[in-house]
Amino acid sequence: MESSIYGTEGQEANPVGAQPVGAQAGFNSHSAVPVTIGPEKKPKVPMIIAGVFAVLGIISFIIASSAGSQAIELWSNLDGDEYTKDVGSSVDIVHTDDDGAGEFGAGVFIIADHVDSNSNEMVDACEEFEVMVTNNGIDVTEGTFLKTCDYDEGNNSATYFGLDGKIQVGTICGTLEIGQNCTIGETYTLSNSASTSMFLLDFDDLFGPLLEESIGLGIAAFGGGFAGCCSVCIGIIALIVGLLRLGKGNQPQVAYQMQ
Repeated sequence: MESSIYGTEGQEANPVGAQPVGAQAGFNSHSAVPVTIGPEKKPKVPMIIAGVFAVLGIISFIIASSAGSQAIELWSNLDGDEYTKDVGSSVDIVHTDDDGAGEFGAGVFIIADHVDSNSNEMVDACEEFEVMVTNNGIDVTEGTFLKTCDYDEGNNSATYFGLDGKIQVGTICGTLEIGQNCTIGETYTLSNSASTSMFLLDFDDLFGPLLEESIGLGIAAFGGGFAGCCSVCIGIIALIVGLLRLGKGNQPQVAYQMQ
């Protein structure tokens, strides 16, 4: 009985299906062995990205909200007192327009109560108050002065401008308004026959700095809101990618090669 690599039993040499001694079934030179060909896809990195952009989005929205609140507060709490002058019963006004874009003009106020006792939707003291505007001795009131006596209990213009105890009787040389046509460089004399003291609030001096500041706050609010929206969108995309990688399809790619 001859021994061979196939054992010592009395069998034919190299019987069908026999394996060499020491060989392991399924791992001969023609066996397929799994080989990782790609990195394992983990959700950690997308989740971190989502968190970072979520924080950036929150910060951006806070900035936008703060800028918007400041702009609202800026226009809700006007202090026109420092831009208001007591001009007595008569004053000369030289009309200027530095940027050539028109003027807000000057508000004309008097000390009086904001009441409408006869319910005709006109402030009593304003309705009874008469002014005249002249240019080189010519009456130009109609084309340079706009009387504003409309009564609105919840929207007193004097209170809005921080001039409590006064009422607005009109606006002079507000060329941004229809019907007021003051000429640059011309002198206009504002007077009243009742010898009542008038107060002029220069709207351009008041609104100029406010508009500049408002533009800056508006840009900050818009930029913050836009950045916040973009950050949220990117964060959501990263979050979705991270969640998808938590499933079964997150294993490394495997291929088989012959050994």
